[in-house]
Amino acid sequence: MRVSIAPSKASGIVTAPPSKSVAHRALICGACSDGVLVTGVAYSVDIDATLSCLAAMG
Repeated sequence: MRVSIAPSKASGIVTAPPSKSVAHRALICGACSDGVLVTGVAYSVDIDATLSCLAAMG
């Protein structure tokens, strides 16, 4: 197979996948604050456990 790649400019927006460790910190900090909305958190068992813990704490 022969592939040719021509030089060109790239453009657009790239969204990095969310980090679980940053998501945990954001959820905990958000739970300690009033009026905070945390978005873009990917579901995982760890995140679910953190949310359950925060809900149990009130």
